[in-house]
Amino acid sequence: MKTKQNSIGRMRRNARWELGFTLVLLVGSTVGFFYVKSLETRTMLLWLILIGLVSLVSYHRHMLSGIQELSGVGATIHTHITQRVAGLRQLLQASYRSSVWVLCITFGIVLSFALYKALTQYSGRLLLIQLVGVGISCIIAVVVGYFVRRVVRQVLQDLYGRHLDHLEATLRELNA
Repeated sequence: MKTKQNSIGRMRRNARWELGFTLVLLVGSTVGFFYVKSLETRTMLLWLILIGLVSLVSYHRHMLSGIQELSGVGATIHTHITQRVAGLRQLLQASYRSSVWVLCITFGIVLSFALYKALTQYSGRLLLIQLVGVGISCIIAVVVGYFVRRVVRQVLQDLYGRHLDHLEATLRELNA
């Protein structure tokens, strides 16, 4: 049981660090929103505020409550922990998918502003150069998106997945 408590403690600590980072990002984005005048920057800050709020309301609340429920003991502890671990794993999968969608939407917002600026402020040869730049930016966005997907998956695995794997292995040993 000591191993279970260590894994739960680490996951709880990681979740609290994530929550703290989200709160700092949310406060900074909100303050920045009122001081910045640029439409593009305000749009990105508003998007960041929206992501932070949704993250606080759904992901962090479910993650912390799921980890807290792992600490509970009872007569059917094995069943309880198995269900909680499966629930947390599903939450991590949803977090990964939402992170990928947030990345795609963020790139879409940035590239839309770049395309709009190119089409409204340039003409002739300069427009062609700007459009080539937007095209290259799209290619860069796809490459960066690919690597960010891999990094997000690895970070989630390091923060939570590894500990959930360890808990599942411990549960399997208890069954044997």
